[in-house]
Amino acid sequence: MEKKTRIVFFSAKSIITIFLIAVICVGGSFINKKIHGKHLFGFLDNIVGKDGVVNVEETTATLTDVIKRSQLYTVEYPYNGYCPVVDKDAGGDIVYYVCYEGKVKAGIDVNKIDVKVTKDGKEVIVNLPKVDIEEPTVNESTLEFLFYDDSYNNHFAYTVGHEAAVNDLKKKIEEKGDIESTATESAKDIVRAMVQAWIDADGSDIKLTVNGYGEVK
Repeated sequence: MEKKTRIVFFSAKSIITIFLIAVICVGGSFINKKIHGKHLFGFLDNIVGKDGVVNVEETTATLTDVIKRSQLYTVEYPYNGYCPVVDKDAGGDIVYYVCYEGKVKAGIDVNKIDVKVTKDGKEVIVNLPKVDIEEPTVNESTLEFLFYDDSYNNHFAYTVGHEAAVNDLKKKIEEKGDIESTATESAKDIVRAMVQAWIDADGSDIKLTVNGYGEVK
């Protein structure tokens, strides 16, 4: 029986926008509790110091702790697609199409984030590591088929179809080529929002620089 399948392609940037809103809210809440709670004055004393001079070591340690505790640096990109399955023994003809729902995760290792504060205490520099892109996955339960030849409608269709879907998703990711850059920019936005909240709470004019991997001159 032929099934009608609605195929929807999601924009990675639209997913990132939604993700960032959620992350910034969570990160902002964390920083709000960290800075504006009962330890506010003790926190600022450690950072600024009683003489009004920024304590570089304390600032670096505190910001590193705030950033690395967040654990908000893995982004999941959903992909809905379809691809043909060919029978090489039948001259390479397309024998059926498979529709699938897949996903790929990209993120950074928070333990490799480097946080520095200049000696004069006037600039915070955060250097992010290279984005890691995991192997894409396809949910087998989402597979739907459109057969040109019903003789291929058997239990092998799922195995072959799943393999074809995974390979198709890998190819699409390689061709699109923007996941790494999008994930990097997303991580930069998240870190920038979190650290800027700290700077604003302190009321200082500290400059903030967030560098993605390879952006440090």
